Amino acid sequence: MKRGILCLLTAVLLIVLAFPSSSLALSGNEPTYTYWMQSGDPPKYINSTFAV
Repeated sequence: MKRGILCLLTAVLLIVLAFPSSSLALSGNEPTYTYWMQSGDPPKYINSTFAV
């Protein structure tokens, strides 16, 4: 009985480790920063926003 439970827990652990976590995906609540760059002639400013 104990051996069966140990095998089951080991199998579950291996399955969990085999698949990447979905927690790495951006949720939309991350802090962001924006920077402005001068581009073109005549000069105009473009912005880019990145999640930290």
